[in-house]
This record gives sequence, C-alpha cells and structure tokens, in this order.
Amino acid sequence: MKIKYIILVFTFICTSCSSEDDSETVVNLRFIHEWNDAVVTADDFGTIQYVNAFGNQLSIERLRYLISDLALTKTSGEIITLNNY
Repeated sequence: MKIKYIILVFTFICTSCSSEDDSETVVNLRFIHEWNDAVVTADDFGTIQYVNAFGNQLSIERLRYLISDLALTKTSGEIITLNNY
C-alpha cells in the first residue's frame, strides 16, 4: 500500500510540471541626456554653455547618471511605467 502512494505522488509530481516559455527576452535601453529639457550630446562636452539656478556658468565634462522616469515599451506598443523603485 505504501508503494502505491509513493508511485502516485511521484507520478503526480512528474506530470504536474509544465514546460515554461523559455523564449529569450530582448531589452533595449535608450538614454537621453538633458539639461533643463534641452538634449545634451557629446559635442556639448567641454563647452561653457549651461547656467544653473544660481546663474553660474558651467560645462559638462563627465556624466554620472541618476536614472528616473523609467518605462518599458512592449512590442505591441503598450507602455509599462515603473514607479516606486
């Protein structure tokens, strides 16, 4: 009787596993560099053309990232906004 239960449990475990979708997902990241809503390109590096809130002129020499306003766009066009991260 005990063997029957073991076989039954083993059969249940083996048949309850379903194959998962192992298709590869591709994620493309696109960063837009901005200063006060103006796009910054590599040509802008090293040139003094920006003014901060205190009126100080400055140039961009190196970028460090603070990533915000994240959203994922599916191939169907549906946009998933990531909040509270």
